[in-house]
Amino acid sequence: QRGQDGARVEGVERPIEISARAQPAAPSNLAFVEPKAGFEKRAIQSLDVDLTDAYGNAVADQPVVFSTKFGSVSPARVMTDAKGRAHTRWTPGTKDGKRTLLAAVKGTEAKATFVLEPPPPPPVKKEVPVRKEAPAKKPTVKRASR
Repeated sequence: QRGQDGARVEGVERPIEISARAQPAAPSNLAFVEPKAGFEKRAIQSLDVDLTDAYGNAVADQPVVFSTKFGSVSPARVMTDAKGRAHTRWTPGTKDGKRTLLAAVKGTEAKATFVLEPPPPPPVKKEVPVRKEAPAKKPTVKRASR
């Protein structure tokens, strides 16, 4: 990150401009970015992770490895960009139950897990018994006897 500050030096009339650039520390935090609404209904998941150091600074140019036992992921190895973000696409497969995608930065403790919950079961339709009514009886007409 870059910061600027002014300083005064005795005997110098104008302020001196000092610039400093801080490099992020070692990668320590990896987290999946919350996907957009409706993601659980998509066959292919478009997912991002953010990599930061212990102070929350983005860590660029680090390889993130994605892996899953549920479907396929491509690309499986992605370098983080200038903002510490890496992007992949995951096809979770059709297995019932929870499906997971793992992300890790080798040589560090930075790891993250994304869990795709199974869709809720369809609502159970209750069958309402239909009453069968007996056919209406024909009215009987009694004739008066003569």
